[in-house]
Amino acid sequence: MKLIFALCLSLASLAASATSLTIISKDGVRDVVETAVLAERFPGQAFTTTNPWVPTPVEYAGIDLAALLTAYGLDDVPVRLGAVDNYSVIMQPGELAGLKQSVLAISKDGVPLSRRDFGPAWLMVNFDAYPEINVERTRNLSVWQLNEISAE
Repeated sequence: MKLIFALCLSLASLAASATSLTIISKDGVRDVVETAVLAERFPGQAFTTTNPWVPTPVEYAGIDLAALLTAYGLDDVPVRLGAVDNYSVIMQPGELAGLKQSVLAISKDGVPLSRRDFGPAWLMVNFDAYPEINVERTRNLSVWQLNEISAE
């Protein structure tokens, strides 16, 4: 019986972490926040675009990453964008502005992103509106299964 309870507890915590984002400040303070809570706290936006990984037009909606970085004091330092599979990339200060129209997507066509569908979050840019940004660096920054943002 104890084993079943422990298994259920483990599965529940795994499910909860599947929709959370860990943000680590300059001084190392960790804040684990559900993506739905972030969506309530920060301005949002949505746009429809194709991208190199999903060739059909999809509406991506989510959080203004610039506002989130500013709120956590991470707008003037390099930040590491980390994914569930341990992929990570360092984004330099000001680099986000060069992406023109971007969103920390947490839903696709109105459905929350799951791990099987690039979630819990995906840094998405409007590739259709700005085809000139469809370059290797932008694709490297388009981290899917994004689960951690930290000061570098």
